[in-house]
Amino acid sequence: MRTEHAIRLKGYVWVFDQMKGFVRKPDKRERVIYLSDRSNINIIPAEVNLDEIKYVNVPKKGLLVTDGKKFSLEISEFGATR
Repeated sequence: MRTEHAIRLKGYVWVFDQMKGFVRKPDKRERVIYLSDRSNINIIPAEVNLDEIKYVNVPKKGLLVTDGKKFSLEISEFGATR
């Protein structure tokens, strides 16, 4: 990957719900997007202990990456909306 073609963004994820139209997910996210290869990387805050990270499937919410404390990142963009 060439870093000169990367941008770092902070903001909300929007998903399409067939009943409601476009819905904004409640949590802000930070990502690095590589324009040249259409890749993106979610940023985990520095204060999160990576040894405590796990994947959890939560009914009506979808797949989460969490430390079981303060950090939680919904990674199922097409999962259930709130």
